[in-house]
Amino acid sequence: MNKNPQITGLILLAVISHACIETFYPDIEEYENILVVDGMVTDEKNPCLVRLSRTFSYEDFNSNPETGATVIILDAEGLPFDLEEISPGNYYTDSSSFRGKAGGRYQLHIILADGKEYQSDYVMLKKAPPVENLDVRYEKKETRTQDVVTDGLQFYLNTYDPQNETRYYRWEWEETWEFTVPMQAADKADRYKCWKSNGSRSIMLGNTNHLTSDRIIDYPLHFVSDETNRLRILYSLLVRQYAISQAAYEFWKMHDDLSENSGTLFDPIPTKVAGNIYNLTDPGEPVLGYFEASGASTRRVFVSNDLLPKHVFVPGDFEFCKFLVLEDPPNLAYLLNSGWVYIDEYYDMNKLIVRLTNNPKCYDCTLTGSNKRPDYWPAE
Repeated sequence: MNKNPQITGLILLAVISHACIETFYPDIEEYENILVVDGMVTDEKNPCLVRLSRTFSYEDFNSNPETGATVIILDAEGLPFDLEEISPGNYYTDSSSFRGKAGGRYQLHIILADGKEYQSDYVMLKKAPPVENLDVRYEKKETRTQDVVTDGLQFYLNTYDPQNETRYYRWEWEETWEFTVPMQAADKADRYKCWKSNGSRSIMLGNTNHLTSDRIIDYPLHFVSDETNRLRILYSLLVRQYAISQAAYEFWKMHDDLSENSGTLFDPIPTKVAGNIYNLTDPGEPVLGYFEASGASTRRVFVSNDLLPKHVFVPGDFEFCKFLVLEDPPNLAYLLNSGWVYIDEYYDMNKLIVRLTNNPKCYDCTLTGSNKRPDYWPAE
C-alpha cells in the first residue's frame, strides 16, 4: 500500500498530462481559388488603382496577382475608361483622361484572361469634407504586453461636415521621417541623410450616424513611440480622409471585426465578407472585395523633435554600430576578413587614417531609406 497519496497523485497527474499531449493535424479542406478585387474611384488627381489577385493557401505568404485582365470603369452614361496593367495585378487609370467627380456614379467591369466577366454595382462618389486639424499630444500608451506602457505622440483627427451629408468615414495615413547615420563617408556625402515612409495597414472607420451633428472629435488616428528614430529630427504624417457610403462602411466594419476577432475558440467563425462584385454568368460564384467611389481630402502635419519634453531621449536606431579609426594599419586585410567593413581613408599629417565599421548601414543610409528628399519636405 502506498503511504504517500500526494506522490501518487502527482504521478497520476503526470501520466494523464503526458497522455493528453498529442500532435493534432487538422483536416483542412483545399482552399477555394477566389478572385479578390480591391479598387476605388476618388476625386484626387492621382490615378485610380484596381488590384486583382487570388486567394492563397495557409502555407503561402503572398497573394497571386490576376494578370492579363481587361479592366474598365464606366460612368453613369456608360462611357468606358480603360485601365492599364502597370505591374502584375495592378491596373491604373490615365489621370489625364479620368477623374472621379462628386455626385458621379461609377461601375467596375472586369474580363479575365479566361473570358469570365465580373462587374460591380454602381457606386456614387460623395465629396469629402476637409480634415479640420490633426492635434498632437505627448501621451503614454498601453502596449500588447501586460502592464507595459510606452511614451510617444498621439495624433488625433477632427473633422466636420456642416451639411450633415458625409456620416461615414474611412482614413488612411502615411508617415515619413528624416534620419541620419552615425558616420559620414568621405566619398558618400549623399548617403548621410535619408527619409523613410510607411503606410497604414489597419482599417480605420468612423461614423456620426447616431449624432445630430456630422462632427468627429479627437479620433485616435496614429501613435508614434519615442522608442524609435522617427521623432529624432523631423516627422511628417499625411492623413487621407474618405467619404464612404453606408454599404462600404458596413463592408469594412465586418472585415475589421473578423480581423480583430480571430485566434480563440470563442471568436466568431470566419466567413466570406460579401462585397458588391459578382460574376455576370454565375452570380453564385464567391468574389472577395469591394469597389467603392469616395471623395478624398488630405492634411499633412510636421512634427519636430522640439515638441517632445526636454528629458526625452530618442534613439538613432544605430546603437548597434561600432567603429575603428586606425592609423597606418598593418593588419587591414585581416580586419576586413574578420567582418569589419571599409568606410573610407584619408591622410592626416602624412599618416594614413582608415575608418572601419561593423555594418555598412552605419554609414550608408540608402540601405534603410531613400536619400531623395521628398518634394513636400521643408527646405533647410
